Amino acid sequence: MAKAMSRKSLQKTIEDDLSAGHSSKGKIIALDEGWLPQVCRIETRSYASPWSKESLAVALSGEYTVIGFVKPDRALAGYLVYHGVADEVHILNIAVDPDCRMQRIAYTLLSWVHNHAKAKGARYCCLEVGRNNQAARKLYNKFGYKQVGTRKAYYHDRNDDALLLTLTLT
Repeated sequence: MAKAMSRKSLQKTIEDDLSAGHSSKGKIIALDEGWLPQVCRIETRSYASPWSKESLAVALSGEYTVIGFVKPDRALAGYLVYHGVADEVHILNIAVDPDCRMQRIAYTLLSWVHNHAKAKGARYCCLEVGRNNQAARKLYNKFGYKQVGTRKAYYHDRNDDALLLTLTLT
């Protein structure tokens, strides 16, 4: 999982993986810089302390892998930012437009990353989540993530600890 795929190669993999599973509600695509306005909109609607426009632009430029769930009208409903290192995938950010929540979009994005990472040889998937973020913790519990540590006061803007979670991809 150490070597990043080109955006074109990633999109081909997504299309191959999902060809039988596309839903009328949307599909997963690889995102690039052209999606920055929609990603920024979702980010600022989703977080009290969102990533900056500059940080999101760096992620979309290829520094990390960014996938999105796009509705049939080409509106972005959610996205996930991740990075592969050795045999591990680190989920850096996931957000779903508040108007599109409770439609299994985050679940769909995470499922795709888990399956793709496993196929590429990754053994683990890790992330941080706020102790008080019950909705996200419930989602991660559905996949079987286990807490392996805590970062005290990691989210200083809201005085919340980050729980370090890991999923074994076997």
